[in-house]
Amino acid sequence: MTTKKSSNFATSYLKGYNLAQVFGWSYILYKFITNDFSSTSEAHLWQNIKWPVIIFQHAAALEIFHTVLGLVKSNPVLTTFQVLSRVIIVSGAFLATPNNYAVSSSGMPLAILAWSITEIIRYLFYFLNLNSVFPQLYCHMVAQRRKVLGSDASKKAQ
Repeated sequence: MTTKKSSNFATSYLKGYNLAQVFGWSYILYKFITNDFSSTSEAHLWQNIKWPVIIFQHAAALEIFHTVLGLVKSNPVLTTFQVLSRVIIVSGAFLATPNNYAVSSSGMPLAILAWSITEIIRYLFYFLNLNSVFPQLYCHMVAQRRKVLGSDASKKAQ
């Protein structure tokens, strides 16, 4: 009985975490889209989205604990590399470089746009998966992959 309660708590926690990340990255994407790009510097964009990016990119560090605690089935080492690579870009490049050098580059808006779109899709997928809503398009993609590769492709890999 205790494991079911803890399992329900873990599932509820993961639903909340994933939904919070969806809303957070959606807000960042909204701020990105509504930014005044007529400004001569990308540093203006960074000032508008600085704190949400810091909060939600660093909140992804919780994913390391999710894997270590067994809440999700993933490799803790790979998860650590993925999370730390993004945290290093935010903290080590965007925040630590003098005179807003990194945030004034054209790479910063590209990174923010790519992260926003990717994270919204990823966390929404996780949230829907926890709610037993498996996206039909994904099922179609898997079926097409099996059709092209053949059903015995997985047998050959073993």
